[in-house]
Amino acid sequence: MSLQGNDTVVFEHLHYLLDEQGRAESFERRKLGRKSFQTIQLVAECGEDPTRLASADFEKRECFDISSSGIAYFSPHQPTASHITVAIGTVPLRFIHASIRHSKQVEDGRWLVGCQFVKKLN
Repeated sequence: MSLQGNDTVVFEHLHYLLDEQGRAESFERRKLGRKSFQTIQLVAECGEDPTRLASADFEKRECFDISSSGIAYFSPHQPTASHITVAIGTVPLRFIHASIRHSKQVEDGRWLVGCQFVKKLN
């Protein structure tokens, strides 16, 4: 599934947040440039259907980086789901569904989880 329509607005908002928070340091690891995004956001592991999530399913996660196509964050455990829903920004939060593309354990024992955005949920 690809991003379409008004989803561009969400990603423009993400870039605005990065610039406003002073986190716009370049980090070119992927085809699309990623930017450092060292902040805490709410993440809920889920399957392909995010409609069954409740507010209690969301947990705070330290983010690592972000781009218009995805996000990476740290987790205390290896992901068990195929997808996540992430609440980005401040109130009003933007909810975005993403597929987990990879995860690897880092030196401090946490897992670095890389995700690709699938669609905007609100």
